Amino acid sequence: MDLVSSLPALSARPRTIRTRLLRILGLALAVLLALLGVFAAEQVSGYRNASATAANARLEIVLQGLVHELQKERGLTTGYVGGVGQFRAKLPAQRKATDTARTALDGALAGRDDAAADSVRESLGRLGGLAGIRRSADGGSGQVKATFDYFTTTITVLDRLGLGLDDVHDGRLRDAYQSLQVLGNAKEFTGEERAIVLGSVRAGGRFRGDDYSRFMEIRAGRLAALEAFPRTATPA
Repeated sequence: MDLVSSLPALSARPRTIRTRLLRILGLALAVLLALLGVFAAEQVSGYRNASATAANARLEIVLQGLVHELQKERGLTTGYVGGVGQFRAKLPAQRKATDTARTALDGALAGRDDAAADSVRESLGRLGGLAGIRRSADGGSGQVKATFDYFTTTITVLDRLGLGLDDVHDGRLRDAYQSLQVLGNAKEFTGEERAIVLGSVRAGGRFRGDDYSRFMEIRAGRLAALEAFPRTATPA
């Protein structure tokens, strides 16, 4: 009787062990799947971030092409308005270069529907005043300060968009972009110095109005940017 009554207990014990093992294995599998899910999500996020970063970097290069041409047109136009008559012959070619850079940027924006592209499109609205600045220069009614301020404000708006490149996951790429920004600031300050000198000093031989104080402020900005660049630059 004791032997018979003990059989259910003996047969139940293996089932209990098997059940516990299945639960442990099930839990371990669930944890493993969860970890794999997290890893996959990180990989997908990293891929998407890398893809977006590459696209935004290409857009930034085209954008900087437009900024560069605007900087050159600012120097020529401000100088011409300020009395440097020989610049008139150089303006048509430079204006064409600026317009070509704008067309290239429009092409880079085509088909893109993201925050970076939208910020560029919105900022390009500043170029709506470019035709008026050109007409004023050609018609002889252009003013040095108004011309300089228009170009400089427009360049500053375009140059400080960022396009999300300062938020990339890759630390080295982020640092490199920040260094590029510092160098770009120094380049812009240099362009502003040139435009001020051409527009204010070249024709009359001396600074006009408050142009000297503006020149010194710009110069200080350029020196500060050049001093900061070695601290932000990444090794080659």
